[in-house]
Amino acid sequence: MEIGAHKASDAGAGAADTIEMLAWIRRIVAFGIRRPGYSQSLQVEQWLEETLREFGLGEVRREPVPVNCWQPSVTAMTFAQGALEHACFPIPYTAWSVNAGIEGPMVFLGEGRPEDFQGVGLRGRIAVFEARFGEVTGASLKQRSLFVRDAHQSVPDGPLHVANWLIRNFDAYYEAQKRGATGIIGLLVDSPIDGCQFYVPYDGHLKALPAVWVGREHATTLRELARANEPVRLVSTGENHVVDSHNIVGIIPGTGRAGSDANESIIITCHHDAPFASAVEDAS
Repeated sequence: MEIGAHKASDAGAGAADTIEMLAWIRRIVAFGIRRPGYSQSLQVEQWLEETLREFGLGEVRREPVPVNCWQPSVTAMTFAQGALEHACFPIPYTAWSVNAGIEGPMVFLGEGRPEDFQGVGLRGRIAVFEARFGEVTGASLKQRSLFVRDAHQSVPDGPLHVANWLIRNFDAYYEAQKRGATGIIGLLVDSPIDGCQFYVPYDGHLKALPAVWVGREHATTLRELARANEPVRLVSTGENHVVDSHNIVGIIPGTGRAGSDANESIIITCHHDAPFASAVEDAS
């Protein structure tokens, strides 16, 4: 398949390919936030379809996938009648509050383990818990791989980095809901950076309680306020509706496509949506 014609350059064809690939990344990032169902995500789909056709692929199709388009508008958290306010970010696919917000005393649940719920009254209260991230180890990746090519043994078996997309104890949200909590505040104590803009979990399933993330830099303050059962007003408003997102599929037929059923297909895939206007998710 010929990707496209390039002018010769002093750096050679490889450099020209790199320049073009970087241009594609910049183009995708320029669309903006590409959360499922957002208009920017749908625009990227159209761009991908057109680009695959420009590459010369004769078979390009859209496969519709219904998704919850969940779009927050106002998120706020205030204490002591507005005298103290902390930045917060809505936990994806959680319920909206009324426009005026919900109010109630906070309760601290630690990591939300079964023993943390013992003897704690949650009805009518807002639960605060410490979100714990999963961990990616070299050993686990190797065990799940079909093959490993690491001649220099450069990938250790131990921890590689935190898996911030895996919250080990998010079940605390559902347990607090069952016990009558009216809202949830999650503390990002395992985050490697400050800030509350954290688009996890992105499972697409609507949840029943309003909830927000608070950055690690404010965890100590929130923990102390929750232990003292301080009241908080939590506002999380927005809208959601079902939208058809699409898989964009381009097919390069092999020479033996019409032959034996034993022929294999090779699938190269990545996602075109992204929680923010970013390159790693997944423009590159």
